[in-house]
Amino acid sequence: MACGTGQLCERGSCIIDGASRWKIRVLDALVPTTKTSGEAWDGFGGAPDPAVIVRSGTRMLGFTPEAGDVFEATFNYTTPNDVTAEELMTDLVFEVVDVDAAANDTAGACRYSNLDPQVILGGATQTLECPRDASASRAGFSLRWQVTRR
Repeated sequence: MACGTGQLCERGSCIIDGASRWKIRVLDALVPTTKTSGEAWDGFGGAPDPAVIVRSGTRMLGFTPEAGDVFEATFNYTTPNDVTAEELMTDLVFEVVDVDAAANDTAGACRYSNLDPQVILGGATQTLECPRDASASRAGFSLRWQVTRR
């Protein structure tokens, strides 16, 4: 049986090759208009300067350039570091930060565990809704992303 890119034939079925290499493409993000405290992201009522950090476990895959003074940021950023399918299916973390000169504010961080192999193979756009968590000072965010072949 002929299987597609990033797949292996096992007992007559195509399965994902855990050693296949992939990259993450961050498309865009939506950040709330205020922090959990109700304050503006930047001094004098300014909008945030969002950027997205992508990790597999503790390993950094990429850090998007910041988008200046926007609540809806378009990145179209592909991580420079690739990741195996096995790592993707185990642990993938997206963190959105407001980049500031003194210290970055975190809008939130969400973890994917047990990512469906079909998400990896399909390359379809995924939407992550990272919820607001006032007790952890996380404003939340919405993020669209894809897995792309290395």
